[in-house]
Amino acid sequence: MALFPYWKGEFSRNWRNSKEIILTIINAKPNDLTLWERLSRFFYNYFELGQQAYFTGFSWFYVIISLIFLSLVLIIGIYKFKGNKTLLYFIGFTSLLYLYAASNYDGIYFIHYKLIILLIPIIFASLSLAYLDISQKGENIITYLIIGCIIFSIVINLKLDYKYLSSKYAKQRLMTPADIVQIFNQLPAKSTICTFDPKPLGWLSYAQPYKYIDKYITKKELNILSKRKLCQSGNYVIYPNYYMLQRNDHLFPDFTIKENQLLHKKSTLFLETPVAKVYLLK
Repeated sequence: MALFPYWKGEFSRNWRNSKEIILTIINAKPNDLTLWERLSRFFYNYFELGQQAYFTGFSWFYVIISLIFLSLVLIIGIYKFKGNKTLLYFIGFTSLLYLYAASNYDGIYFIHYKLIILLIPIIFASLSLAYLDISQKGENIITYLIIGCIIFSIVINLKLDYKYLSSKYAKQRLMTPADIVQIFNQLPAKSTICTFDPKPLGWLSYAQPYKYIDKYITKKELNILSKRKLCQSGNYVIYPNYYMLQRNDHLFPDFTIKENQLLHKKSTLFLETPVAKVYLLK
């Protein structure tokens, strides 16, 4: 159902987009990946969904659960399927085309790169449960195993949802755009703000959000410095009380909130809000 608008549009366009995708893959310059590496990445990009979205965790237990669940629902879902074969072929073609393209890419695959196949385990888990005969001894064990994995995945994701909502609405919450607007409105016009970001290198800093908010909302012509070494006496520092601890891999963030370290530069407190402090550097 999710792919129906895409395929409907493709049919009306004489499969133009699909043809372009196939031609792009065929005409792409070859990389240094061997056939075995491409084949391994073909399967890896599917099974990695377990660690990225369904069973997020660092131990081997989560890896094993992911492999068992994703393998089981895929094999049983395809083998037991008795519904509309055309629909199954469309899902299969889309997934295989994506996985083939992914097998030729040796970079990091973030979770949002995989939206086209993200729901595949859910679809085939539903198909497996629909066609398994719980009255048969072997199949009822598989049914309970799949249900157990689904419940375990729900618990893991509910925990992440709780941590995410806590980061937005709890007492120890993160700074929001509305908080930034409130702070900007109390700063002198054309002030210089330097950003101190505790996040690892490569993650989004506050500099670009600051620039966007001032340009389109507060319009106070603030000078936003994105590099710490540029901070000088007379600059303002917006220092959040808490920040989100980001994982430095390509898996889903774990939404762990940490208290910010003390500001070591010489400064005076200019403004304090429930989520941040604003310092004037000496």
